[in-house]
Amino acid sequence: MRNISISYAKGEWLLILDADEVLIDYSNIIKFF
Repeated sequence: MRNISISYAKGEWLLILDADEVLIDYSNIIKFF
């Protein structure tokens, strides 16, 4: 499923999280974009 999702991506960057990962502090990512 990940490969299918990547094939549809149009941006310059991708953020991929597995089911067992958690993004706690995403404020720096928002500032970056």
